This record gives sequence, C-alpha cells and structure tokens, in this order.
Amino acid sequence: MILIIQVQYADGKTYWAQPSNLRKVVKPAKRIITAETTRQYREACLRYVNPDDICLEVGCHEGVTTAMVQRRCKTIVGVDLSDVTIQIARQKFPQVRFVVVSGDNVEVLKGLSPTGEYDKIMLDIGGIAELPAVMHLVGLYYRTWKNSTLIIKSVFFSRLLEDTEMYKPQEASVSKAAINAAAEREKRREQESSVEYE
Repeated sequence: MILIIQVQYADGKTYWAQPSNLRKVVKPAKRIITAETTRQYREACLRYVNPDDICLEVGCHEGVTTAMVQRRCKTIVGVDLSDVTIQIARQKFPQVRFVVVSGDNVEVLKGLSPTGEYDKIMLDIGGIAELPAVMHLVGLYYRTWKNSTLIIKSVFFSRLLEDTEMYKPQEASVSKAAINAAAEREKRREQESSVEYE
C-alpha cells in the first residue's frame, strides 16, 4: 500500500503527494555559506536551493552541479569564462542553460535572470582560487543582489571566515564610563606635557 497525504502550501493550494517525495524547505541562518570541497559545495547547494528559487552558478565548468541544482529550483543558469567547458556542459546537459560570460559582468548576469534577481548564487571558480578573486566576486554579488544567499566553494575563503571573530560591544568587559575616564586622563596628560614644554 502506498501512503499519500494532502499538502497545503502557503498560497492556499493543496496537492496530494507521497511523503518520500517531500523535502523540508531550509532557510540558511546567514547569507553566505562556504564549503572547502566539491562534495560539501554540492551538498550545500542541494540543501539550500528551494523549488521557487532563481539560481546562478558562476564557474560552472562542465555543468555537473548546475544540472544537479536544476532539478530542485525554478530556473538556473550556469556561467563560465571557458568556451570549451561551456560547450561540454551543453553537450552533457542540453536541458540546462549555460552561457560564456565573466563572473564580474553584473549587467549580463542580471539579464540572464527572468527578474534580474537571484535567490541563490553559487560560486565555484576553483576551490584554491586566489583569495582576492573570490573576495572580489563575493563582495560584488553581496552588494548587487542584497537578498541573495551566496554559496561559495573556496578553501581560503572558508578558512579565513573560520578564523574570524565578530566583535560585539555588549560582550565587552570595559564600560563606557571606564573608556571616558581613560580618555579624560589621556587628555589631561597631553595638556600637562604641553605646559612643561612652553
């Protein structure tokens, strides 16, 4: 016997489905997700991409990840600088859209989306690409598509973020009064030393 359940979506529509065909929609806690390996990157892409998402993969190479994600989202386009690898991707996955374009050509990338926006942007320009190149693209996408989740494959970027601590003033052990008192003492010292030299 096959179990079928009725599912109601947020828009009020109802559908019948087998529970094994359903998956939970997962929203990441942060806008940027990093991965060091191809396996981690693909797992993150599949975990966080949702059925209504418009997606972009920059550095799609031969299109394997783009094709995997295409089955899970509304639409996706894979882009790469290499005409040769894009031709291979098109041959392997003719049902997926692939375009030869630079990852920093924002105007062209906007034009590849039906809305000019992306819900998920996946970046794989080589797991060991130089950090400045990765950071340039991450910064560009972060500023351009303010509502997009970025999934980044980069060993160096992942390790940089792992080694980062966000300073939070409420966690500071020094009070404002202590800081102001220290500033006043420093100001008096400067005034006293300027009097001695006159």
